[in-house]
Amino acid sequence: MEPPIFRIEEVDKALEAAHDRNIALEIGAAETLPALPAKQRESLIRSDGSYLVTGGFGGFGLTLAFWLADRGAKSLVLVGRRGAATPEAEYALDGLKAKGVSVWAAAADVGKEEDVVNLIREIQAKHPPLIGVFHAAGVLDDAMLTDLTLDRLRAVMQPKAMGAWYLHQHTRESPLHCFVLFSSISALIGKPGQGNYVAANAFLDQLAHARRAEGLPGLGLNWGVLAEVGMAARQELDDLLESYGVGSFTRDEAMRMLELAMRGDHAQLGLMNVDWRTWLNANRAPAVALRYQHLSDDAMPEHGAAIQALKKELQDMDEGARVGHLVTLLAGLTARIMRLPEENLDPATLLGNLGLDSLMGTELRGNVEAHTGVVLSILDLQGGNMEQLAEKILEGMGYPG
Repeated sequence: MEPPIFRIEEVDKALEAAHDRNIALEIGAAETLPALPAKQRESLIRSDGSYLVTGGFGGFGLTLAFWLADRGAKSLVLVGRRGAATPEAEYALDGLKAKGVSVWAAAADVGKEEDVVNLIREIQAKHPPLIGVFHAAGVLDDAMLTDLTLDRLRAVMQPKAMGAWYLHQHTRESPLHCFVLFSSISALIGKPGQGNYVAANAFLDQLAHARRAEGLPGLGLNWGVLAEVGMAARQELDDLLESYGVGSFTRDEAMRMLELAMRGDHAQLGLMNVDWRTWLNANRAPAVALRYQHLSDDAMPEHGAAIQALKKELQDMDEGARVGHLVTLLAGLTARIMRLPEENLDPATLLGNLGLDSLMGTELRGNVEAHTGVVLSILDLQGGNMEQLAEKILEGMGYPG
């Protein structure tokens, strides 16, 4: 059964209905998050034990560390492969200590079981009992499936998926009250060029469910795009997601959603800022439409109307005029995606020679489909010029060559 999706103003209803089911929360740009009573804010995080944060020196990890400190945590174990190896990390540690928090900056690779075993042993020997785990570690190595090697798959899976597994295995004897896995929106709606990252996050999602089935704490959070922090804060990828209707939210909004999520009784939540109308227009697969259509009932008709309007424009043109019309359309789409002046694009130049990579090609393919209803392959886009592509589109629309 597909998980129900609630808007953020329905959070109380969502959390009451959740229990052992998946649910997803969506926050819109103009919406605000409800406030929690002060008593609840104070009781969420405890002061009598240690909290472990992997990926602890990334932008998201440090944001989380300060959130924990502000909620009452007194002992933090921040983990990174190099420890606190940057001036920013050292500055953050000073800020946490100024709040009266004891912080161990641990250098460990959670993708290696031996490192996790040693980490847990040292916490048990030298620090207050481990009572909470936040697994935010991960790396990106984007590649289309044709370029995805075993080494590139392992590089992404090891810290995120295997790191989560090792933490799961070696904290069983710890008195945990929370075990939070930072997954990604990519495991819910996909991201072009991130098959390895999607797989790693999907593993985290299922681990959260498996832990709860064993009676252990477990919460998987499929995070959307955080502005200015996290691995997703990369302009090219952000632009692609924006074209699909996926916007960002601030670190304060993220921590507010984390607080709401941790108060619920559920295994998995998607936390994202999505314009569903735009997203549905860019994702027309039947399974997608069935799952998300109720969030924007008018999205699909509008998509079809745009294609019908183009067909009507082309109907009374001769073949040369049709090709020219589509070349103009393609030039506009390509210029926007590649950030090139439209007048500098030569219709006879291969798009691959203009610098169209796989990620840009995926965005262009989605835009072409949205405007024409024709699906072109990435190889077509990278290996053809705009005139050739216009002819392929016309053929796909049913016009004779």
